[in-house]
Amino acid sequence: MGGYAAWMPRDFLVQLGLTAGVSQGDASRRIEFSTLTRSAASQPSGWDLNSRLRLGYRLPLAALDVVPTAGIDYFYHRRNRFTEVGADSLDLCVAAAVEYRF
Repeated sequence: MGGYAAWMPRDFLVQLGLTAGVSQGDASRRIEFSTLTRSAASQPSGWDLNSRLRLGYRLPLAALDVVPTAGIDYFYHRRNRFTEVGADSLDLCVAAAVEYRF
């Protein structure tokens, strides 16, 4: 889900964008070791956000327009904490994780 806007006064260009997403999944893993056989299940989830700013200037050259641009993006992602069930003492408990980048 997201939105995008552009504004072009004269030869200038300004672009803005914003997107967001969520994820929900079902995961399972089979554990086999010697005579031990177990299955663990989990439902990991998370969400992300991405924003963008781009600036440019149109250089009309004969039959061609050249538009040099500069921009910055910010990306944020969060994976929520989850715990497996079904494998007793072999269930994993995974901590939340956050990642962001420019």
